[in-house]
Amino acid sequence: MRFPVLCTLLLALAVSAAPVSAQETFAPLITESTVLFVHVDFQKAEVDTFKQNWMNYSEGLMKALHFEDASLRTALSALTQDLDKLDEYIRPTFETIVQKFGIKEAALIVDTENIGSASTPVVLVMPWKDKNDSDLETLLQLVGEDAANTLSIGFDTFKRDFVPAGDFLFLSSGIGLDKDKLDEWLRNANPVNDTGIMQAMNSLGDDDIKIAAAMTDTARGFLLEALKETNEFPEPVVNILTYVARKVEWTAISFPNPLFTPAVMEDMPPLKLTVKTRAAADARMLRSMLETSIDLAITAWRTAAMAAKAFNEDMPDTPEFFYAFSRGYLRTLLPVVEGDKLIFHQPDFGGRFWEFYAVAYGGMLHQMFFRMMPMIQPHAAHVGGAHSNIGIGEELGLYGRTIDNEEFNWDSFRGKYVLVKFTATWCGPCKAEIPGMLEAYEKYHDKGLEIVSVYVWEGDNAGIKHTVEQEKLPWTIISEPLTEEAGLPSLTETFIIGGVPTMLIVDKEGNVHATETRGARLQRILQGLFDE
Repeated sequence: MRFPVLCTLLLALAVSAAPVSAQETFAPLITESTVLFVHVDFQKAEVDTFKQNWMNYSEGLMKALHFEDASLRTALSALTQDLDKLDEYIRPTFETIVQKFGIKEAALIVDTENIGSASTPVVLVMPWKDKNDSDLETLLQLVGEDAANTLSIGFDTFKRDFVPAGDFLFLSSGIGLDKDKLDEWLRNANPVNDTGIMQAMNSLGDDDIKIAAAMTDTARGFLLEALKETNEFPEPVVNILTYVARKVEWTAISFPNPLFTPAVMEDMPPLKLTVKTRAAADARMLRSMLETSIDLAITAWRTAAMAAKAFNEDMPDTPEFFYAFSRGYLRTLLPVVEGDKLIFHQPDFGGRFWEFYAVAYGGMLHQMFFRMMPMIQPHAAHVGGAHSNIGIGEELGLYGRTIDNEEFNWDSFRGKYVLVKFTATWCGPCKAEIPGMLEAYEKYHDKGLEIVSVYVWEGDNAGIKHTVEQEKLPWTIISEPLTEEAGLPSLTETFIIGGVPTMLIVDKEGNVHATETRGARLQRILQGLFDE
């Protein structure tokens, strides 16, 4: 369908070029209550350039990851076919909108007072000068039918999302804008050139992508109130966010548009994010708080690793290089203080972005962070936050080698309910689940319950065997070390296990019946399956 594909492209363009004229075109809409302004320039949008850039980007990525020639050719051929199909839907509609209606720019605006409702003050705005009801009807007929079907709403309901007011066309996307309210707002609008948003936009150069955000009084109050009520963040993070809410006035970032700038697809350009505070002393203090938070984070990781080792004395010590590297890398992200501004710079990769990306994605950084962070995650983060990409109703497809180095046969569990637990020998919260699992196994095994424990992020199989023997676990045990030694894919990467314990119940057909089945929730679910 044309509209969904068009929306995909426009969404990608929604942070496109913002020339200085953007402030002029949409000046009547930018007031003291505007907190976000993103400009869209369709004039650079050229479908053929987009297709070629995406080909270049994909080829560069696959070469950096050392794809074999045959695999590279197959993937590029498939991508060419997909882009050609996309072209069939994008080009006619997109070119009609730009050429017939002259819509060459738009703006995404978030306003806490004037636009939309208090809960969702977000709109997409396009110039609509000298247009009439007939033009709007033609536009709606062009994109409306497919959009209404995609959103599962009637065409009349969809039409209400498009509201012309003054010289603009507002797209509310379900907010339900009131035309009378918009007309009144436009009549009474009193744009101020020195608002945070305007200052932020004026601070940017000629780069394609421009995004500006401002901290209004309403936004400050909302953020400060939210921070008072939250208990999700460590105290240092709350302190930094509180200081930001009180002292930051605006932020701005600009960079070339990767969709229509071939050079950007070949090598990521340096990025520059500017944060404007109320005074130079505020900028220095915020920078100092960020610097201190890095040292606190490294100390927390070190303490967490020591706590993990306390659960398993056989666990190897975390290399000191890990802490030194992590601290050094995080410090490269610290901003430079320039008066009352903080300037965050992304490093200039000097034409070697793909080399860096390949190393970070598949090399040392990947191994360091994705292999070592789960080791300390249960102790450094909120217990119970473990997650995976396994959804209810999906077929699990479990595989691997058991601790006796035998092939695990998932098909043999068909016709039974199976409690699957991704766990680790060094994980304290994982050990805490064992008594409840033993109780459930004794109570429901004869009624058709099986349990499979999958030990992940382990150094070797010996430690797993020692734990299983010590805990006297009577059910099937899968060993990730032996699974990988057999040349099978990593279990944690296949199921994207974000932490341990991750526990779920699989039904008799092999599909996931329930997730996050820990503690009392596990007992309630099993009672519902076997006792009722």
